[in-house]
Amino acid sequence: MPRTKTPSKVSGMVVAIIFAVAMYGAAVFATMDRLEFVNHSKVTTGTVISTKSKTSSKVDRKFIYTTKSYEVSIIYYKDSKGKEHTIEETPFLSKAPFSVDEKVSVRYDTRDADIGVVDSFVNLYGYIVMFFAIATVFLLVFIFVLMSWRKDKKRMREQKI
Repeated sequence: MPRTKTPSKVSGMVVAIIFAVAMYGAAVFATMDRLEFVNHSKVTTGTVISTKSKTSSKVDRKFIYTTKSYEVSIIYYKDSKGKEHTIEETPFLSKAPFSVDEKVSVRYDTRDADIGVVDSFVNLYGYIVMFFAIATVFLLVFIFVLMSWRKDKKRMREQKI
């Protein structure tokens, strides 16, 4: 027996388009923010001076206290005025991303040279790509549900005839 209404599809479309628009908005905001940083920054060469072990602790969904240990690379660099700065580069997994004495490009903000990041595509634009990808997935879900909803409406009209 065919359904006369498809409220779950309509609500699915609404949720998908809301999330798509929100994620595209976040991606645009993040892009503008990152481009402003890039426009007001300089690139210099930094040197990894040490690695340091760190831990982060949290209570997971089963209320078990978990601790994760990881290493960070401590990177030393100088700004255009010769002032010394350090930043920490956090790994993707648990091992320090760079070894001691390794040279890396560091991009720092000329207005506040303490704000620096390793100059790589992933550090500068990785999360922006992720926002656009997630938004595109939600947009594709919206389109798929919309097409399915229209097909159901057409099928219901044909059954009434």
